[in-house]
Amino acid sequence: MPVGALKNGLARAVRAGCGIALAVAVGLAAAPASASPPLWRVSDGDSTVWLFGTVHALQRGERNWRPAAELTAAMAESQSFWLETEIPTEDPAASLARLGRSPGEPLSSRFAPADYARLAAVADGLGVDLADLDELRPWLAAMTLVSASLNRGGFDQGGADGRLLRDAASLGLEVAGFDPADRPLALYAGLDPAEERALLLSTVDDLAGRQPQHERLVAAWLAGDEAALEAIGLDEMRAAGEGIYDRFITERNAGFAARIEGLMLGRGTHFVAIGALHLVGPDRIQNALLARGLSVERVDR
Repeated sequence: MPVGALKNGLARAVRAGCGIALAVAVGLAAAPASASPPLWRVSDGDSTVWLFGTVHALQRGERNWRPAAELTAAMAESQSFWLETEIPTEDPAASLARLGRSPGEPLSSRFAPADYARLAAVADGLGVDLADLDELRPWLAAMTLVSASLNRGGFDQGGADGRLLRDAASLGLEVAGFDPADRPLALYAGLDPAEERALLLSTVDDLAGRQPQHERLVAAWLAGDEAALEAIGLDEMRAAGEGIYDRFITERNAGFAARIEGLMLGRGTHFVAIGALHLVGPDRIQNALLARGLSVERVDR
C-alpha cells in the first residue's frame, strides 16, 4: 500500500473517532432528554469554559445539524477555540510507515485462520486490497477498514469539529489543541499485541454487522442521547478490552480536565470542542472538573 494511502486512511479514521471500532454519573444530575447535542458551561466565578461534545464524522450534506444559536453565541463570546489535538503542520507519512507497517509479521500470521477469513471477507466487501492490508499492524488495519466504511457510507471525516473550526476562524478566535498532533497515532501505536488483535477483531465484527458503530454513534449524537452514546461507544470499547478503554478514555479524560482547569486560572471565556465519548459515562470530563471544585452545568436548549 502506498505511504500516501496509509497516511490519508489513518488521518481520516483517527479524525472520525474510531476509538474502538469509541449517563448519569456521580455528582451530576440526570440530564433531560434532548433533541440536539448538549452544551456544558464550566465556571469558577471569573472565567468560563464552554464544553461541547462532537462527532468527528458526519454524512456529507447532513442537514439535521448546524451549530445552534447557543453554540454560536458561546463561540462569539470566547477568546479561544480548543480541539482535542493541535492541527497537524507536518506530513505524518514517515511516522505511519515506521509505526503502522509490519511486512515482516503479516496479519495472516497474527490470527487464527477463521479470524483471518472474517477479516478478509470484510476487507473484500469494502473494496480494500487484502494484500495491502496484510502488511499493516492490526491497529492500522482496523483504522483503514473503518475509513473505507466511512467513505462508502458518504461520511465527511471533518465532522462537527471541522464545521466549528471554520466558525472559529470566521470569528477570529485563537485556535489551539490540548494534545500534540501526533498523540492519536502514538496511542494506537502503543497498544500491546493482544490489545491490537482485540481492536481489529472488534472492528471486523462491527463492520460485518447490519449498522456500523460510527453510524449508530452519529445517530445518537444528533438525538442528544447520552445514554446511547455511552452504550454504543464506551460499553463496546470496554468489551474490546479494559486496557483500551483506560488508554483512550480514562487517561485522556484526566489530562483534558487538567488542561481545562488550566484555562480557568485567569479571566476569560474559552470554547472547547471535544469528542462526545469524553463527555459521557462514569469517567467523563465533567466529573473530574466537579472534583476540582469547578461549577459544571448543562445548558438546556
